[in-house]
Amino acid sequence: MDMIPSDTRQREMAINALAIGAGILVKKGLEKTYKEICGEAPPNAVVDREVDWPKALSWAFVAGTLIYGVRIGIKRWGGKKLTDRYEPDLK
Repeated sequence: MDMIPSDTRQREMAINALAIGAGILVKKGLEKTYKEICGEAPPNAVVDREVDWPKALSWAFVAGTLIYGVRIGIKRWGGKKLTDRYEPDLK
């Protein structure tokens, strides 16, 4: 096992870190927007048992879809860049 990752592996790790960071930023932005629009913190059904199910489920659906969508987009974009660079015959 190599102690120093290969160039491709380093790029993959950087893309994953970028995707995770972007997901966190999107989550923070969504929470701030929700608070500005609704005047309260986003529902957290795990901690607050008094949250209405429809509100909690709709928040989970919207937030999860957007966060996961951004993460997938970044990983797909990064994967395409890696493929284009290291395996140009696969285009």
